Parts: sequence; structure tokens; C-alpha cells
Amino acid sequence: MAKNEAMKRPMFCIRPSDAILEAMYGASSRYYMPGEWWLAYEWFCRKVLEREDRAYEMLNATSSINNFNFWPMGSQRDAVERLAYLFKRVGRQSFLSELGYRTWADLNKPISFNLRKPKWFPRSEWFKLHGKRLTEIHNKCHPKAVSIHGFTLRFDKGRERWVALLQYGYPNDASSWTIEFGQDYRETLDHFAGRIDRWLDRGLVSERDDGVRLYREQVRRRAYQAVDDLFWGNHFYDEDKGKLADELAKRRGRGVLIDARFILNQSRLATLKRWAREGTKG
Repeated sequence: MAKNEAMKRPMFCIRPSDAILEAMYGASSRYYMPGEWWLAYEWFCRKVLEREDRAYEMLNATSSINNFNFWPMGSQRDAVERLAYLFKRVGRQSFLSELGYRTWADLNKPISFNLRKPKWFPRSEWFKLHGKRLTEIHNKCHPKAVSIHGFTLRFDKGRERWVALLQYGYPNDASSWTIEFGQDYRETLDHFAGRIDRWLDRGLVSERDDGVRLYREQVRRRAYQAVDDLFWGNHFYDEDKGKLADELAKRRGRGVLIDARFILNQSRLATLKRWAREGTKG
């Protein structure tokens, strides 16, 4: 009897208030493994699918109503941040009220899950694939489009399971294509994580030092963001701004940049001031 009762006990539980604390401050009443938040997110996705209105925006962390599926997530923290967005709207959503969460005080009541929490899903390194290369050509019309743009995970409404999405294209280009890899029926998240690892090992060119690539991509993204924040032109496109960002990023290591930033001297400062003064003149 004791054994049967133990088997019926929930595998783990979360406090909605902890999701808000974790998303805002990175700390909560106890330590949560990332997989606990992801499995809790899946549980809420399934609750959304049981509703007639299927208001996907509640778990897409958006106020837009034009949502037709759950959006992909590209960070290990995305699940807890989306849950926090949901819980912070307590008292304003019938969805939470129907689950027994009507006031802020209710958010301290734990939600129990009779599910086995994953240990390895999702791995943080999956979200750090920018700049890696595919081992095979996946787009015959664009055979040189083999650079990885990103990795995301989505709980798919049609399959009612997780799908891994690998975005690829030309290096630092706005256009991209997607390769999908889905979770099997009744497959645990940890088993799915192992298959994702093997899928990526087969499909991506191995590197001696991922740190070099990650730093290079970080420098390039910082350069592009700086260009995008500072410059605008209605006859220039993302590709042109990207080329400028590439040139800025390439100069790292030539004695011009410190920590991927340009050294600001009096001559350059005078030039920037002149640009700032003349910027509105066209």
C-alpha cells in the first residue's frame, strides 16, 4: 500500500510566485532545475489546448491576439520568463482563475505535477550554436547556406509535443531556413534531449574551441546592434548595415579595438561630434 501511495505522489511541484522571483531576480524559495520550468510550461500549454478560445498569447508573453501557435523559445530561461508573464496577470485572466489562481496570495499555492522532471532538457549549449556550420547541404537552391543562425524549441499545438528548430542560412544574413526535429509519442524529455544531442553531433561541423566562435559572434552582434541603434537610412537595408557591422567586428585584434570597442581619441571624438551636429542635415 505504501509503495502504491508513493507511486501516486507528484514527482515535483512549483510555486507560481517563484517563477516571478526567478524571472525578475534569478532567485526563489528553492532551487529549480531549468527542466522543471519547461515541463511546467508544457503543462500550461496543454491546459490552453483544452480551452475553446486557445489563447496562445497567454504563454507567448505578448498582448497580441493574433497568435495561432506557441512561439519558439531561444533561451534556457524563456520558459520561466513566459510563466512569470502569465502569473503576473493573475486576477485579470479567467484561465488562471479556473485553475484556482485568482489573487496574488494564490500564487504562493504550489502546483503539483505527477510527472518525472527532466535532468538534461533543455541543455544550455543548444542555444549557443550561432556561427556553426552544417555538415550537409539542406537547401539545394542555396548550397552555400550552411551557417547556423540559431536554435529554438517550441511546444507544437498540432503534435502536442516538443519540436527542436535549427535555423540556418548564409552567414550574418537576414534570410534563413529551418530544420525540424520532433519529440516522439510518449518520449521523455531526457530521452528527447539525448536524441537532439546525437542529431546535432551528426549535423554540425565539430570545432576545437567553441569559445572562440561564441566570442566572435558576440562581437559581431554588438557591432550590429550599435550600427542599428545609431544609424538609419531609408535606402539602406539590413544587409548594408550588416556589412558595416562585419567590417567593425573584423578590426578586433588590429590594435584598434579594446574588448571589441574602438579606442576613442580626440580626433575620432571630433569626427563623431561633427557627425552628430550634421546628422539632421541629410
